[in-house]
Amino acid sequence: MIKAFRKQRLQNKKQWDRIKTTGAVLRMLLLAAASFFVYGLAGTPEAASVGKLTISLQSNKNGEGCYLFLPSFAGVSDVNIRMPGGQLEGEVVFSGEQTDMISVRAGDQEAEAEIRRSENMPCIWIETKEPLDELEADKERESEGKLKVFSPGGRITWQGEIEAMHGHGNSTWYENKKSWLIKLSGKASLLGMAPSKKYLLISNVKDPSMMRNKLFLDMAKECGLPGALSCEWADLYVNGEYQGLYLLTEKVDVAPGRLEIGYLEEENKELNGDVASYMNHTIAVEDTTLLQGWFLPENPDNIEGGYLLEMEYPVRYAAEPSKFLTRGGQNVVVKSPAYASVEQMYYIYGFVQDFESALFAADGCLSAEEALDAGRTGIFYTEMIDPESFAGRYVLDEISKNIDANSSSVFFYKPRYADRLYAGPVWDYDLALGNSGGWGEAGSLHDPEGFYVNTAGWNKVLYEKPEFYAAVEKSYRKRYAPWVEAFLEKGYGEYKEKIRAAAEMDNCYRGIDTWEEGAEEMRGFLERRKRWLDSQWEEEE
Repeated sequence: MIKAFRKQRLQNKKQWDRIKTTGAVLRMLLLAAASFFVYGLAGTPEAASVGKLTISLQSNKNGEGCYLFLPSFAGVSDVNIRMPGGQLEGEVVFSGEQTDMISVRAGDQEAEAEIRRSENMPCIWIETKEPLDELEADKERESEGKLKVFSPGGRITWQGEIEAMHGHGNSTWYENKKSWLIKLSGKASLLGMAPSKKYLLISNVKDPSMMRNKLFLDMAKECGLPGALSCEWADLYVNGEYQGLYLLTEKVDVAPGRLEIGYLEEENKELNGDVASYMNHTIAVEDTTLLQGWFLPENPDNIEGGYLLEMEYPVRYAAEPSKFLTRGGQNVVVKSPAYASVEQMYYIYGFVQDFESALFAADGCLSAEEALDAGRTGIFYTEMIDPESFAGRYVLDEISKNIDANSSSVFFYKPRYADRLYAGPVWDYDLALGNSGGWGEAGSLHDPEGFYVNTAGWNKVLYEKPEFYAAVEKSYRKRYAPWVEAFLEKGYGEYKEKIRAAAEMDNCYRGIDTWEEGAEEMRGFLERRKRWLDSQWEEEE
């Protein structure tokens, strides 16, 4: 009985902390004995149906210590333990008096490890065909694999095949915690999201709070921005090794359940086969590509919709297959279709350029001299966009003081069902709310006061238009300010408590201690930011 109780105590430290008084000890001894016989030390009823996972003992990212990182639903007796650097599964030989330490032996190997356990978190369990270190060495290298999704209680909510997994991200890829794109063999709903084949696992490696991306994706969705993405935190394990706390997100993508705007990408492939094999059509001045498309033999009957566009930094713009540069100097990448035909490129370039020309006109109307499509002559700039989505995205970017707001990860789309551009889906907010680091204009970005988004590009011109300014003020007062206020009062505390144990385990694995302070700094910046914006966008009398 004593041995069984020690194992039970090891499995649930919090429970042991509550039994230090004499009366409580007696009560909990009885509970432990009953639990042992009912569940066989399997942790929770949900976990009992999972079967044992094999988890490796690991040092942290600094090469220090030895740890057993456990998902929310697992105790020590629920897992097979693999020795560090080896393939032998170890046996727990004693627990000692410290409930956060174990000793493990396999053959002539013996290791003492500190136990860390997550709470409240689902778990994504991936097994890849290719070694993880080889995938981490090359962002483009792909691997097939298997994936399981566990609820916080240990129930398998989905399992299936991974068609391809590879690296994701730009500057974050060079950090020691990688982001990943996973492509499933078929559509599936992971963690309650709309069924899809493609998902992203975002590391949030540059955000100490690990909250910013979720905060703004949630804000966009709940405030009604079109195309807004769903996301959920989860602990990630790959090949039996803990990787940290991640954000599983839907991918910005033209697909059923994502952006349903017409499917030029698929239609181009159906008509032309390997679209990347054709010659490109490029118009360039010196080293600058003004427009690039592809000589595809066939076009779909309707090429007036199904375009996903992204503003992009010049160096990334240069590497993209389909793109154009507006007269106003805005780099625009056509993300879908990735290999757009010449006809498609001239269509979407013409539409966007006519919008920009109207926007830049003093009266906001497209002149005959500027129009690339004579049929749009005289049209007011708001007739070529969805003003509500543009105003909403502007507000969200201004609240966040997002470094990329005018330059990168800024998406637009042109659907078949409407003759206008929509702003969204919003994406990439890890370098927001004072977290720009050494990037950009550090002084202004680290100050919760002052405007940032209206200082450059289309946003500068839009903000000077009285009808757009009025839409921004209204959107802020009616939607975004109340949401932020509610988040500061309640949502932040809920976020923090939900991820606390998982974030602390993540920090332990990475050999840092930044989460608590980072979360409080994020909240403080947002609180001061809202106070300043309230003073600028006052309620109308």
